[in-house]
Amino acid sequence: MIGRPGGRLDRLAVGLVALPVLVLAAVTAFVTQGPWGDQAVILLSTDRAASLRQLVGPYSRFGWSHPGPLYFYLLAVPYKLLGSTERSLAVASVLLAGAFAVGTVAAAGALAGSRAARWAGALSVLELAAIGPSTVAQVWNPVAIIVPTGTFLICAAALARGRRWGLPAGVVVGSFLVQTDVGTGVLVAGVGAVALAAGLWVGRGPAGLWVAPGAAGAAGGGAGRGGGGWPRVLAGSAVLGLVLWLPPLVQEATGHPGNLTRLARFFTSSPPHQTLAHAVQAIGGALWPPLRGRLDAASPGLAASAVVLALFLGLVALTLRVARRRGRPEAAWLAAMAGLGVLAGVASADRVTGPLFSYLTDWSSVAAVLVLLALILALAPRAAPEWVGVAAGLALVTACFINPPAVSLPGAQVNALWSQLRPQLAAGEPLRLRLASADRWPWQAGLMVDLSHSGHPVSVDRSWLFLFGTQFGRTTPAGSAGGALLVLYAPGSNHGRAPAGRPVAEVPGTSVYLSP
Repeated sequence: MIGRPGGRLDRLAVGLVALPVLVLAAVTAFVTQGPWGDQAVILLSTDRAASLRQLVGPYSRFGWSHPGPLYFYLLAVPYKLLGSTERSLAVASVLLAGAFAVGTVAAAGALAGSRAARWAGALSVLELAAIGPSTVAQVWNPVAIIVPTGTFLICAAALARGRRWGLPAGVVVGSFLVQTDVGTGVLVAGVGAVALAAGLWVGRGPAGLWVAPGAAGAAGGGAGRGGGGWPRVLAGSAVLGLVLWLPPLVQEATGHPGNLTRLARFFTSSPPHQTLAHAVQAIGGALWPPLRGRLDAASPGLAASAVVLALFLGLVALTLRVARRRGRPEAAWLAAMAGLGVLAGVASADRVTGPLFSYLTDWSSVAAVLVLLALILALAPRAAPEWVGVAAGLALVTACFINPPAVSLPGAQVNALWSQLRPQLAAGEPLRLRLASADRWPWQAGLMVDLSHSGHPVSVDRSWLFLFGTQFGRTTPAGSAGGALLVLYAPGSNHGRAPAGRPVAEVPGTSVYLSP
C-alpha cells in the first residue's frame, strides 16, 4: 500500500488541483459571454433552480429531460453568489469541475493514502489541461460529467475494497451523473452493483478478495471493513439517495405524464439504433488519443478503435496482475473499475438512438486516467507526484492565457440582437416568442435569457416547452397570453416568406420581427 489510507485530506494534493482551477476561474470571469443554444437553456434552468423550482435535468432532443436537476442546483450556488450573469455561470462551471477534481483527490487519498492523493491530483489537473480551458468553462452537461465519472469510479473501487464510505459517496456522485446524463445509467448501475457486491463480500471476513501470497494480515486491516456497520450504511445511503432524487420524484407525481415515465417509454419502445461495431468505434475514439481536448473530434476507424480498446483492456489485465503480485489491492480495484467503466461505455453507446455523436461517450475517456493511476500505484515508482502535479498545473495555467475561454460567434450575435432590440421594448413588457425558422432556436434561447433578466415576462409556443421549460408557458402570473409577438426568422432560407411585423434586429443569418 502506498501511504496510509484515510486520515486527513492531503493539503498539498488539494493545492495541486485548486490553484490552477482558481486561475482558470479568474480568467473566465473576465471573458465576455453571450447566451446561446444549450448554454442559454442551461442558464434558464439554473435561474429556476436558484428559486428552488427546477425539478428535471437538461433537455433532450427526444422530447424528455434527463432525470434530475442536481447539476443546476450545484451551479446555482456560485452562479447566484457571483451575480447571476452569463459570466458567473461560466465561472460556476469551472468551479464545479474543480470541486469534483478535489473530490477525486479526497477519494484516492481515503482509499490508498496521501501519495495516491497527490498522483490523483496531478493526473486530474493533467486531464483538465488536456480538455482545455475553453471546454472546461463551457456550460454543457456532456462536459460536466467528464471529471465526476472518474470520481465515481474511485468511489466504486473503494466500495469494492470494503470501504463503507464508498457507498454514500458513490450514491451522491452517481446520482449527479445519472441525473445530468441518462447515458451514464449503465455505468452507475453496472459498476455500482459490482462494487457493492464485492464490498459486502469483503465485509464478511478479515481478508480481502485481492490478497498477495503471505499478505493476508495486511489485507485484513483497512478502514471500514467490518460487517457490523453495513446495515446502517445501507440504510443511510438509501435515505441519501431518496433526498437527492426527491425533485424528479415530485415531478413524476405531478406531471401528466411525468418525465421519468417519458424516459421509461422511450427506452422500452425505442430499440438500439447502433451496432456493436459503432459502439466499439465510439469508445475507442474516446480513449484515443488519451486526454483529447476536443469533444467533437472524429473517431478513428473501426479497426483502429478495436485495437485501442483491446490494448486498453490488456493494460487493465496487466495492472491487475502486477497489483496482485505486489499485494496492492487498491490498485487492482482501481484498474478493475476502469475496465468495467469502459465496458459500460460500450453498452451505453449501443443504446444511443440517432447519430452517435462523440460527446455522448466522451465521459468514458477518464478510464484512461484511472488505469494510469492504478498502474502507478501498483508499480509504486519513486518519482515525486508533487512535481508532476506542478508541471500539469503550469500547463493548465499556461493554456488559460494562450487559449483562454472566449465568447462564441453565435453568442456575440445574440448580444448584437439584444442591443438592437432592447431600446424598442417598453419596460416589463410581456412578450411571446415564436420561431418562423426552427433552426433559430439557439438564438431565441439567448434572447430569452436577456429578456427574462431584464424583467420581461416571456412565453413560447407549447411545442417548445420541452426545451425551454414549462415556466415559459405563461407570460404573467395570472396566466394571460397577452404581449407583443417576437418572431425569429432566417432570411434566405427555405422557410417561406418573412413573418408579419417590422424587423427590429438583424445579424447575418438571423432576423427578429416585432408585431403588436
